[in-house]
Amino acid sequence: MARRSVYGAPAEVRAVRQQFERWRTTRQPGKRIPQPLWDLALRLADVHGLNRVARWLRLNATKLRDHVPRHSDPPPTFVEGTVPAGFLLGAPAAEYALELGPPATDTLRIRVRGATVAEIAALADALRPGPRPR
Repeated sequence: MARRSVYGAPAEVRAVRQQFERWRTTRQPGKRIPQPLWDLALRLADVHGLNRVARWLRLNATKLRDHVPRHSDPPPTFVEGTVPAGFLLGAPAAEYALELGPPATDTLRIRVRGATVAEIAALADALRPGPRPR
């Protein structure tokens, strides 16, 4: 098998490649790559990109992608909008603050000026992940 060059690869990539090469020379046929090596490759992929790291480490990019953890955060179930006291619904507001996201996580905050309540509701609906209610 032809060796692929890691010329120009950062030092941390070369160090991880050495660990993969050491494992390849000492492994028993049919043994799977240990999870700690996959974890090292995934950390590099976060910085340098999945396909480039797969090429540098002589890994199958699809199998590396299969080891990327899946995030299963639920879509936000609550969207709160505040209306100033005495404000007429449907008239443009001076400013709205729209917050989208589940509690205790990163929340998307948007400030909108000169929009109606209906426009803000449409914006919130368009930004909400998942299927749209009918």
